[in-house]
Amino acid sequence: KKQLKLYLKAIIVTFAIVAVYGATQLGSGRVSAPFEGNPGEPNTLGGYQVLIFGVILGVLTHLKETKWRIPLILLTVFSLLPFLNTLSRSSYMSFIPMYLTIIFFTKTKRRNILIGAMLCVIVISIFAFPKNVKERIKYTFTPQATQHLEPVKVFGVTLGPSASERVKSWMVNFEKWKKRPIIGYGVTAVGFIDSQYVRTFVELGAVGLSAFLLLLGSLYTNTLRIYKNTQDDLYKGLALGFLAGHIGMLFHAITANTYIIIRIMEPYWFLAAMVMIIPRLEKKQLELEKPKKDETIVDRMIERDQLRMEYLRNSHQLLKYNRP
Repeated sequence: KKQLKLYLKAIIVTFAIVAVYGATQLGSGRVSAPFEGNPGEPNTLGGYQVLIFGVILGVLTHLKETKWRIPLILLTVFSLLPFLNTLSRSSYMSFIPMYLTIIFFTKTKRRNILIGAMLCVIVISIFAFPKNVKERIKYTFTPQATQHLEPVKVFGVTLGPSASERVKSWMVNFEKWKKRPIIGYGVTAVGFIDSQYVRTFVELGAVGLSAFLLLLGSLYTNTLRIYKNTQDDLYKGLALGFLAGHIGMLFHAITANTYIIIRIMEPYWFLAAMVMIIPRLEKKQLELEKPKKDETIVDRMIERDQLRMEYLRNSHQLLKYNRP
């Protein structure tokens, strides 16, 4: 448990450093992660932040140590500034289900705080939301007919050029998939596809996509089981946080190759390993505590026998003294 705490602290400290780095880019265009060069990958930074936001919020919902609560809240609020300025629509989209997952599974009074915070953000966004963020979201649903591309409608909503081009690309690749539906064309054989699910579907076929979805589903069910069964506050918060981050990544992967982006997947799978090891850590802790309980019972029995012997000795001496 001590080692797990150390790893969790390292993850949060790294997140704080990245947030500070992102804050230094405010006002100079889209915020991106370090070591990416130009023009950078804001979508990668946004996905990474959504994952760690989930972990921090999950820990906050179960954390009882007040000395860590305020720093984590301040870090979360501060990190929202570079997050918004990534202008990553897939990250915005994935943040919502991540946050709703935290609310849904939190059964303590802190659930009301989360709901209140969400309502406050909604009200504030009506009057004081950053203009560049509004324009970025609006661009998704602003049709602009071009020489090479007609706007695409999805559920009656006309999409902007970028979203329309992405949907058109999916449709083209779906036609390719029909020619090799079982095992696909192979990894990287069909070029760049801006969706993890579509990419897996075309490259690895129905077999590959089924295996991929089975892996994601297994990760969800096991994390949820661990969250419900563990009684330790830290373990519970970590499991809930990763569960929320996992849900966020599922949505992020709709319009990004999330599960092959190293900067997201390294902390993602490391956190997954930390959560999966929780039952083993708890079992080991119980084994360490069990001898102590047995020793306590034996000690009490010995103490009781000693008191009984002392009582009998005193009674014998008393009878001997009172004998005529």
